[in-house]
Amino acid sequence: MEPKHPMGYTFEPSPQDLIFYLEHKAVGNPSPTNGFIEECDLYNIDPDELFRGWKNYKVRYFYVKPEKKVKAGSRFCRRFGNKATWKGNNKGSPVYNLKGMVVGWKKNFTYTLINDNGGKKNNQSHGGYIMDE
Repeated sequence: MEPKHPMGYTFEPSPQDLIFYLEHKAVGNPSPTNGFIEECDLYNIDPDELFRGWKNYKVRYFYVKPEKKVKAGSRFCRRFGNKATWKGNNKGSPVYNLKGMVVGWKKNFTYTLINDNGGKKNNQSHGGYIMDE
């Protein structure tokens, strides 16, 4: 369901703003975003579902708790069952706080379908979904 906001209001947070909201959330404070950022199990939901009820928006923001591929590893699982995956498009770029310290990374992914022939990716994007993480 779309959040309510004043006419003319546009939610376009910078990467630094998003880090601020995430830090707020991580310490248990309520989100100051009035419903523009929601919790979501993003890797278990088809992207088509993410925009139901949000017909006036082309961009959505979510708090997502990623799962590691291996508990002790550093890589994360971004696969949607055996159907699709979020394929990384770049190595990412650092996000700096106001003091110039790196506080996060911004990476870009494309939702990509998986073939039935041995699980190889077919490089066919689905619906043009792009995710910045």
